[in-house]
Amino acid sequence: MREVVKAAGAALIDVIRELENVKNAASASQAKAEVLFEVVERTRQVQAGVKGSALGRGTVLAVALARRESQWMAARHVASATRIVRKMPRTMEACSNGVLTERRAAIIEAGTEFLTPEQRLAVDEAVAGDIKTLEALGDRELDTTVKRFAYELDREAFTKCLQKGGGRSVMSACNPWQMAWLRSRRCCLSGRGQPF
Repeated sequence: MREVVKAAGAALIDVIRELENVKNAASASQAKAEVLFEVVERTRQVQAGVKGSALGRGTVLAVALARRESQWMAARHVASATRIVRKMPRTMEACSNGVLTERRAAIIEAGTEFLTPEQRLAVDEAVAGDIKTLEALGDRELDTTVKRFAYELDREAFTKCLQKGGGRSVMSACNPWQMAWLRSRRCCLSGRGQPF
């Protein structure tokens, strides 16, 4: 009987893992659909004669209704999906393969928002290009790793982003532990502390 229970437990864990992979892959497909919907909707609006700031109006509302969430959250998801789908191929690939959750992909995307496209691509490759390392990182470690790469690529933009706080700049730019990380990094650079 114990062997049966043990085997059932192991089988259920395998099912949970496989369903998580399916859910993550579905989130990747959903991100692609959101980006495509935005393009299709803008095209429809242009053909209907919509111009200026009215162009794109209603797109986020439609996504919010489809996702059953607030417009504010939908706007964040659409912006994040657009950047990931169009500019972060390794992150998108990890999501599509079921390895990376939507939330963790958003951590990578948000930590690179202020970088140039080339710099973002470098962080994308460094972080999401190594699946084994990516899977071994917890959320906080992932966030710290992304921010470390971003800081090394553009220290000035990183610091400005943290100082700016608020808004959409870096999802958790105001977190006290990140400010502590930046202070410790400055300490390391000045020779008064140990690197990471």
